[in-house]
Amino acid sequence: MRIELALTLVLAATACTSPAPEPPKVEAQDYVSVAGMSGLDSIGHTHVTNLLAREGIVSYCEGSALYGVFVQPNDETRAIRILREEAARNEHGIFFAPGSPPLTPTAAGPDWKELDARGPYADVVKRTDLPIEVHALLLDERVTECIDSFPYVYKIRVLPRRYLDWDGATRTGYDAELEMSADPKAELGLYHITYQVLAGGKGVTFAGSSRWGGLEKAR
Repeated sequence: MRIELALTLVLAATACTSPAPEPPKVEAQDYVSVAGMSGLDSIGHTHVTNLLAREGIVSYCEGSALYGVFVQPNDETRAIRILREEAARNEHGIFFAPGSPPLTPTAAGPDWKELDARGPYADVVKRTDLPIEVHALLLDERVTECIDSFPYVYKIRVLPRRYLDWDGATRTGYDAELEMSADPKAELGLYHITYQVLAGGKGVTFAGSSRWGGLEKAR
């Protein structure tokens, strides 16, 4: 396969996803790489694939820690133009060379929103005022398996992400950060989990976790 843009695809932990709409099946033969994205950005992969499809360009995203965006050679120039225009909006972390736009949206800033959701997990998970996408991550097995050790929700932060879905509709998913605690008076969340959630909670992508305390019990 001819690779126009050199991408360093570092072997790393692959994201684990719950069932979500499947992208179209394509053959890798004779495709070329036109851009790169974070391997954990399932929202971005969905958006880019459908953005190019809307313009009649068949594509796929593949890699490990970093993903390449691949198209057929005759679509290369047009795809790069479309993706450069999209990258300028800085919503999906598309990059074209080392040192270009960041892989993911900036973690700190006014677009992130901390939800009023601190309290016992058993109470928070029953709340009807939280977005359905937040309920989807609260019910993820990585959260439910740790409740005995970390029964309190310390913090939930979300970053709304608009994306083009498989049916052509524009929807909003979330980057999300969940912190759990063993003590309701704690000043720090001891179990930190990051996710991506597609609109309607249809797909929950686990993006990593870290723990400070209660590790053996949580396992």
